[in-house]
Amino acid sequence: MGLATALKRTSTPAEVVHVIAVLAKDRASYMTGAIVAADGGRTAI
Repeated sequence: MGLATALKRTSTPAEVVHVIAVLAKDRASYMTGAIVAADGGRTAI
């Protein structure tokens, strides 16, 4: 699985949690309306 991504693998749950944790921090409070794709580069292909 994951062969359709640029990284050629699926993510681990921890990798997705790290992205969510960064966005939940106060440092990301100025971000609005952004889409952050934690998809291993799949949308770039």
